[in-house]
Amino acid sequence: MKRYLPFALEIFILFLVGIIFATGCASLPSMNASRIRTLNERANDPCLTQEQRMHAVFELFHTYIKPGFTSREVHAVLTDTRWLNKSKIYLFTVLAGEIPIELTDKDSTYSLVLFPASDKDNWVVYFRLSGGSMRPESQALGFLKGEMDFGDNVRVVEFALWNRESLERFGSHNRPEVKVFKGI
Repeated sequence: MKRYLPFALEIFILFLVGIIFATGCASLPSMNASRIRTLNERANDPCLTQEQRMHAVFELFHTYIKPGFTSREVHAVLTDTRWLNKSKIYLFTVLAGEIPIELTDKDSTYSLVLFPASDKDNWVVYFRLSGGSMRPESQALGFLKGEMDFGDNVRVVEFALWNRESLERFGSHNRPEVKVFKGI
C-alpha cells in the first residue's frame, strides 16, 4: 500500500505541472507585478533625479520587455506611461551615422530619448517595430502606451538601451555600453 502512495503523488504532481504549463501560469513568476509597479512609480516621480527615473525605465525594458512583445504585452509592463510625456521619440527615415539596431525598409525604427536635457541626450531606448516602415511617432507612442490596438500585427522586433554616461563609468571604450535585445 505504501508503494502506491508515492506513485500516485508523482502522477498528481506531473498532472499539476502539465496544467500549469498548459495555462501559461509558468511565466507568471517572471512578471513581478510589485516590482513593475514600483519601477513605474519611480519613472514618474518628479522628486527623484532624472538619472534615477531613467534607471527605472531602463530596468523596465531590460528585465520585463522582450523582443516579440505586442502593444498589449508592452503595456502590461509600462503600466503608467506619464513619463513618456517628458521624453522625445524620433522616427529614423534616413541614417547618417550609426545606431545600435537595424534600420530596414519593412519595419519602423525609433529612438526614445528619456527626459532630454537642453545640452545633451544621455539615455536612449532604440526600438524597432514590425508591420510596416515609416509608422509615425504618434503610433509608436500609442504602441508603448497601449492606446492603439494593433493586435498581433505589430511587435517589438528588437531594442537597445544606450547610455552615453557609461563611457565615464566603464573606462575608455570607443562606444558607450549598449545592450541590444534581438528577436523576431
